[in-house]
Amino acid sequence: MKAIFLYVLLFLTLAACGTTTHKKVESEWSDQKVQEFKIVFFKSCVNKSLEEDALFSHDISYSHDYALGTKNYMLIDSLANIVNTVIIKDSIERQSKICPQCNESEIQRMRNEGLIGKRTLKYCLEYYSSFELDSIAKIHIK
Repeated sequence: MKAIFLYVLLFLTLAACGTTTHKKVESEWSDQKVQEFKIVFFKSCVNKSLEEDALFSHDISYSHDYALGTKNYMLIDSLANIVNTVIIKDSIERQSKICPQCNESEIQRMRNEGLIGKRTLKYCLEYYSSFELDSIAKIHIK
């Protein structure tokens, strides 16, 4: 009777360990995909704002084999477009506040001096770090 009890206890222990290990591996995979989702968003956001596709062409921070699925890449593109719209709006509003009556040469001079222009990294990094992007990525990576 004791032997049967020990076998049952051993079986339950091994089954629980196997389930825990499987859940841990699955959780790590999911966390990696969420991170990749966010990295691809950041890349897309910066590229759209700076209008420079080659900026991250040699970066290997994410897989280049479309591992997230077509729908997720379309979603990421939409999110990057939304943030890019915010970046453009912010740039226009700042320029209007700083120099509403400036001519083109004055505006260009201020751009060259870094007084006006897009704040791409600020907005892309803010959204990259946001709870909202985390939530969206977690929902769509399953």
